[in-house]
Amino acid sequence: MLEEIVKLKIEELKEVKASLPIRELKSIIKQNNYRTRGFLNTLKNKIASGKPGLIAEIKFASPSKGVIRNNISLEEVSDVYERNSFVDCISVLTEKRFFHGDISFITKTRTITTKPILRKDFIIDEYQIYESIYYGADCILLIVSSLSRSQLVEFLDTSKELGLDVLVEIFEDDDIQKIEGLNIELLGINSRNLKTLEVSLDNHLYMLNKINLRPSVLVAESGIKNRYDVIREISNGFNAFLIGESIMSSDNMSLKINSLFEGVNL
Repeated sequence: MLEEIVKLKIEELKEVKASLPIRELKSIIKQNNYRTRGFLNTLKNKIASGKPGLIAEIKFASPSKGVIRNNISLEEVSDVYERNSFVDCISVLTEKRFFHGDISFITKTRTITTKPILRKDFIIDEYQIYESIYYGADCILLIVSSLSRSQLVEFLDTSKELGLDVLVEIFEDDDIQKIEGLNIELLGINSRNLKTLEVSLDNHLYMLNKINLRPSVLVAESGIKNRYDVIREISNGFNAFLIGESIMSSDNMSLKINSLFEGVNL
């Protein structure tokens, strides 16, 4: 599945680059002096207060579930997340075919919320990093399995130059060598295998025990359904969460968030 998505992303990028070449994109960014909202620092401040960080995700569909929610607008979801005090940052899926997202969702969400925004997509080209800041992202996701070690290093450097934070995501043994020795402050471990789409929360602890680094913010991704899952992952050493499906599929999204995090401390 990961390979299929990446192949389609390569084709999609050809069209995007033709409509707005990277030279023009860089020029626009330089002229406008874009300022980010401090995604990483927002999470670090929440963690410093003794509470777990929450990145709530705008996710209308997925390859494994199909359509998750189609009776609520992007604006309504953004407003729920803006108003809920447990939500620190917002993840916006921008992949079109499988997740029904769009890069324009970032700009629209930014007009509704004051909270930092993560661009959640399959970033495989430097162009997408510039594109992300152009549309208003404060952080990007880099999926280690879809990149070489040299690409990962290059993309981290480019993001730093632009003032973008980076959530580095791992989910399998092959990812460990690629991140070895890198200065990563924001690390996510995915319980979902992006090749098979299978989910196992056991993968969080398995991968955590395999890596040497201990980042400032350690994010448990995918598969978090209830308060027990949250408490379990905190006891394993995680201090932040990225949750989309279980919130988006709930009839009352704000109440669902409250049920997960009310009274929970690190």
